[in-house]
Amino acid sequence: MNELGLSFPRAYCFVRARRLNVIIQPHLRFTYELLKWEELQCEKRGKPMKRELEWATIAREIAAMNRPYSRQG
Repeated sequence: MNELGLSFPRAYCFVRARRLNVIIQPHLRFTYELLKWEELQCEKRGKPMKRELEWATIAREIAAMNRPYSRQG
């Protein structure tokens, strides 16, 4: 995220597109920490924090992307 200047949703998609295993589902606490770290980086750079997606939307979209590949159902 830092090296490429990506937001969390964009970094997630970047990693997902480059992994051999399609399913990536980071632990929710880790995901939350990444979002807070993103806020801290914006503060350090003096940039206003503007979220592309809110937490609930991120969690829902990750689950939806992984649903076709899960063993449930």
